[in-house]
Amino acid sequence: TFTVIVLRVEVSYSATDLRKMEESSNNEGDNAITTTPPTITNGHSYNASHSLSIFATLDAPFIHFDRRVEPILWQGKDILVQQTYDLKIPASAGSTIKYSFSTQIGDINFSTQFLTPGLGIEPVIQPMRVPSDEETINGSFKSVRDGIFLLNFDNSYSWFNPKLLFYQISLYQPAFTLADSNRCAQSRKLLKAVVEDTKKAQITLMMSRERFSVVTNEIQHLEARLQALFLEIDQKKGILKSANDELAEMDARIKYNLEKQNGLCIRCLDKKLLTLMLSFLGKPSGAYGTCKYWKACLDDLESSEDEQ
Repeated sequence: TFTVIVLRVEVSYSATDLRKMEESSNNEGDNAITTTPPTITNGHSYNASHSLSIFATLDAPFIHFDRRVEPILWQGKDILVQQTYDLKIPASAGSTIKYSFSTQIGDINFSTQFLTPGLGIEPVIQPMRVPSDEETINGSFKSVRDGIFLLNFDNSYSWFNPKLLFYQISLYQPAFTLADSNRCAQSRKLLKAVVEDTKKAQITLMMSRERFSVVTNEIQHLEARLQALFLEIDQKKGILKSANDELAEMDARIKYNLEKQNGLCIRCLDKKLLTLMLSFLGKPSGAYGTCKYWKACLDDLESSEDEQ
């Protein structure tokens, strides 16, 4: 018999929320966060409140990202191994795989490999005969990148004497994997929208400056005329005021978008790239106290360096 048991992930958000997050990241037309810029109106003031609201929504799933999750289990019982038997366990970067197995009617040859797409296969445990009929064989493996963990049980040296295999494989995935992927995807969409909006604002700003300059010159000529032209001058001053207001508004809009763009660029980085960036800053730079997520990244970096 062969069974695969997938346990529900227990994190700070519900399973329904996780499904919605995954559907949102796979649906280009369904964004959980609006990418429409604020409507331009005379007197509108751009500030950081809208950006902070977007950042808070993007970062919300990471409030308890270090919460422990239940593993995904693969179990096999009474597997008849005449020649060889292989198991393939897909693993993402940061995942831990723990295995345990035993046999009846004799020992078996055991080996493990790790397959990385584009990089090929690398051995983890070289083939060796293990006394799995006398004791349970246990081990673990931590994946540093995405790939497939391959377990091989080889009985070809004793094919005339088939073995019965019992095993259990536990896959522990990082609690933040889904939330991290979803946040990166949504941040990229938002960043693209902000960049496009900034380009439009810059074009409008150039047009406003040009219009402002032209109207200013016209006013200088109109002021040289007599009272008969006062009405026309008043009309041109109204146009000048509109252009000046638009100029100020576009300037505020660009500053607002640049601030939001900087924040979104940081959030486009996944944990690996963010940890690499923070490694150049180090704890003394103040990055350690910026947020819990940055603190966790620096702690993980320090732990990995201590282990090395």
